[in-house]
Amino acid sequence: MQFAERSKIQSKLVDAIEHNQLILLHQPQVDFATGAIVGTEALLRWQHPELGMLKPSRFLPTAEESKLIDQIGEWVINAACQQCAELRRQGFGELSVSVNLSAKQLHMPQLLEKVSMALARHSLPAAAVELELSEHMIMADIDRSVGIVSALHQLGVKIAIDNFGTGLSSFPQLLRLPLSALKIDRRLVAALDTPEDRHSQVIANALIQLAHGLGIWVVAEGVESSRQFVILRDKRCNLLQGWVHSAEMSVSELSAFLRGYDPQAWLKSVHNA
Repeated sequence: MQFAERSKIQSKLVDAIEHNQLILLHQPQVDFATGAIVGTEALLRWQHPELGMLKPSRFLPTAEESKLIDQIGEWVINAACQQCAELRRQGFGELSVSVNLSAKQLHMPQLLEKVSMALARHSLPAAAVELELSEHMIMADIDRSVGIVSALHQLGVKIAIDNFGTGLSSFPQLLRLPLSALKIDRRLVAALDTPEDRHSQVIANALIQLAHGLGIWVVAEGVESSRQFVILRDKRCNLLQGWVHSAEMSVSELSAFLRGYDPQAWLKSVHNA
């Protein structure tokens, strides 16, 4: 990051929280078999007054250095619960919401209490929230991570491993965690459309069968083509996210999208693509 940009981010980061410049976009999570939208992943963005719409990679490292990560993490959890609860109240079924946690957020003080308070504040059942963690952040301190994740599981929230398939040597350790889902790394999904797709299919199939054998659901991220869809569906992957279905959208856009959504029509369109 260039120094000038870094300075702009540092100087405006406090304003981002105080002036409601942080927003959540939602990307639907879709059942491969039925086409139904069963939940969303909440994606943090910052509408910076000078730099435009920023993804977390542009500002979260600075937030961690400036000690603002706790406030931002708490805001994300609360906003995700609020928006999921509102979508449920609008009659769109028992939708769930997935929230990414950074290593600092996983270990932030009173994480369990803050999640519990957000759920109670918005009358949202704990099972409607899934917290996504990366293999790397868990393995950095596996014993401490197991304790925190187990407490969150006892609260009732779900736990997913993001970008799965990049650190399989750690899989025996990951089995110590009460997991509900594994998210296949988008690089593996993308490789299904390459000349080496046979090898990628073997790996994807092994991951899916392994997870299912343990009673864990599998989500494929970054599904962008009908070919990827068909391959993953045939291998009994549970859920998908990606542009083959829809891009991320604001909660108001998602509400309108859900109102006119026809799962069977979408399945037919992707099969015919």
